[in-house]
Amino acid sequence: MALPVVAVLLALGCSSRHSEIDDDFTADDDTTDTTSDDDTNNGEDACHESCGHWISVTVGGELACGLLADSSIDCFPFAWSNQLTIPSGEFHSVDAGYDHFCGISVEGEVVCSGENHSGQLESPEGDFAVVSAGFMFACAVGQDGQIACWGENGSNQTIAPAGSFISVSAGLAHACALTALGEVVCWGDNSLGQCEAPDGSFELLTAGAYHTCALASDSLVHCWGNDAQDAADPPLFPFRVVSAGYEHTCGITIEDELVCWGVPVAECPAPDEPFEFVAAGLLVGNYSSGVDVDCGITPSGDTLCWGGRYYDDSDYD
Repeated sequence: MALPVVAVLLALGCSSRHSEIDDDFTADDDTTDTTSDDDTNNGEDACHESCGHWISVTVGGELACGLLADSSIDCFPFAWSNQLTIPSGEFHSVDAGYDHFCGISVEGEVVCSGENHSGQLESPEGDFAVVSAGFMFACAVGQDGQIACWGENGSNQTIAPAGSFISVSAGLAHACALTALGEVVCWGDNSLGQCEAPDGSFELLTAGAYHTCALASDSLVHCWGNDAQDAADPPLFPFRVVSAGYEHTCGITIEDELVCWGVPVAECPAPDEPFEFVAAGLLVGNYSSGVDVDCGITPSGDTLCWGGRYYDDSDYD
């Protein structure tokens, strides 16, 4: 029996964030505290929740993170019972996975925090340019163009191909990367065709749970893999940003309009206003049930989050 559609998430409110800054944090530190906060599960309405002014935003399965104007990391949890430790310092970027996140410091170090049950916090040493956190693994592109991956490896998703790359995107159990010529190369789980990238030259790449999308040089989006409710069937609009989530994808058109397709985050849709950037989330829950959350940044700099579609596997029976 399908679970009902709801518009309320546990602990989404940004005012109830459940984290602390650690001035001495390193990638090898224990990143969570077993102390829980009874006020976190307050059932706040997830619709158009404001998270302040972030200059970037990324949405995982149990948390969203972003960079502040001073290049520090800020996060808030959706369904987190432990204390989330946020590393101090300045970062070039941050990316959220299911229950962890990784950032690239200004020194080029990969720093990860959150849960470490699959080794997803055990990032390698080196000088890196790009990092992407997947479900329970992560990948990063070094300054030399080589990719390193770590964490869960049940589908060989941490066995990256050789070669030189400029970006990487980690999904549920697969990952894809872009070469300097715009070619897409994928590896890991291909059970639904999510690694069967089309030929062509692409400028932006995003891996969802079981599908992948890329933005071509003509500004059109191409998707492949799981096509549940047209998740891999993008509209023929020119886009400048695209982000693949669990069973859906969102993009920003060249006219700053937010457009999403696939399994909707119904009951709590996105606000009807222009956006500069959007990040589609993974699943708040587990493989079989949960809630989708998306976040975006408006032209005024506000970070807004929305979502609340609670579903299970029987939705696809």
